[in-house]
Amino acid sequence: MSTDTATPAAGGFVARDLLGAWTLVSYVETPALANGPEDAVVSTPPGLLFYSASGFVSAQIATTDIDPNSNPLLLSYAGRFTFDDGVVKHHVAIATNRAWIGSTLARRSEMPNTSTLVLHTVDPIDTGAGPSHVKLTWARADETAFTETL
Repeated sequence: MSTDTATPAAGGFVARDLLGAWTLVSYVETPALANGPEDAVVSTPPGLLFYSASGFVSAQIATTDIDPNSNPLLLSYAGRFTFDDGVVKHHVAIATNRAWIGSTLARRSEMPNTSTLVLHTVDPIDTGAGPSHVKLTWARADETAFTETL
């Protein structure tokens, strides 16, 4: 994948602006049939997202709010990515959710500044609580992002 030839998003950013490591800041899940924003579930699970210059993507999110005494569940996948007109597509090659293997996860993307990436599911996804729209806000990671956990 060439990161220089992708069509810019409405905000003017291109695929090369996605490159690097990102940490999850917020996860907002809204049921597809919700009556309003009061039905949204907001959480801040630990998560990492990586985009490489060679066109690979890797995402990991740990759910830690189920039971603080149990091991977190891990949602993880990796594969190739493409970007066009503000939509980043993750072409899943491996995943902890077997149903995602071979699928394409499309995300509308916004980059309000160089250190914030917002991804929205294009279509509702089944999050375990029924079809939902998901909004993930990521912050660009730096070399000190995880030093306290190492």
